[in-house]
Amino acid sequence: MYNLRAMASIDKYIIKKLFISLVIVCIAMLSLAWLTQVLRMLDEAIIRGASIPVFLSLTISVMPNILAQILPLALFISTVFVLNNMGKDNESIIILSSGISNFRTLKPFLIFATITSILLLILSLYLAPA
Repeated sequence: MYNLRAMASIDKYIIKKLFISLVIVCIAMLSLAWLTQVLRMLDEAIIRGASIPVFLSLTISVMPNILAQILPLALFISTVFVLNNMGKDNESIIILSSGISNFRTLKPFLIFATITSILLLILSLYLAPA
């Protein structure tokens, strides 16, 4: 019988690595997307004579929509990054040699993807401006 405490610690470890990499990838992609939005809207703001606070609030108001578009790709990139690092650091070999199957190793990835999907659904339906 497997040690359930060890399983939970492996799940927490993988989810923590996924969360950290997802935050880093989201910040990087959101920064690039925000910069392109600012550069695109800057000409229009100068022509209309918008003040800096109005301009910044306008560019920040589109961030939830951009995040809703970026989050699935960021989740994929962070999952590939974590799996690649686990393979590179031989963590996956250690997990497999301890008797945990490949399908059992997928559990934290599926849990994290489900939580991210629910958050994305809430973001898209309720938080993002129309």
